[in-house]
Amino acid sequence: GQVHANYGFDNAGAIFIICLNINGTFKDEKLISQVELPNQLYIGDEFGIEVTRFNMKQNVLIVGSRRDDDDGNDRGAIYILDIEPITLELNAFKKISNIQLKSLKNDDLFGTHIDSIDDFNNDGIYYDLLVSTINRKVYLLFLNHDYTLKEYQLITAFDIDNTFPLYSIQLPTKVTSTSKFGD
Repeated sequence: GQVHANYGFDNAGAIFIICLNINGTFKDEKLISQVELPNQLYIGDEFGIEVTRFNMKQNVLIVGSRRDDDDGNDRGAIYILDIEPITLELNAFKKISNIQLKSLKNDDLFGTHIDSIDDFNNDGIYYDLLVSTINRKVYLLFLNHDYTLKEYQLITAFDIDNTFPLYSIQLPTKVTSTSKFGD
């Protein structure tokens, strides 16, 4: 990601998708920016601060845009991009921000870090995510098959020093949930 890229708007951000040949040499690249996401990215959004993918779906990227201003100032968002694997064209995208979550505050910077955690809630849908804010909140997102938000769990209780911002999150690869939330 290039969070300070100026394709369309200053510092709106962009990502480059790079494809390699089987021998590791360069094959092709695709830029995803405000041009491909019209009426979505604006000045200073920092799209591309974090990029990951679903383990089970390699042509779908999850991209953080931590200074997105949906429903406030610098609350953040994530974009789920469905990329055509041969042409690298953007097939479709979904956006999750405070419009859906309704619990982000100004300057939370949701999307600072993203981790794909497969099927954490054992619902048979392998599109669950951990998404952090810089203000020490972690959202456990459960998505539907079409990548829309099904439900989420907000995690705020951490027994660590509160003077430092939370930049990175990750679950160990062997951790799985034993029951659905609310059981």
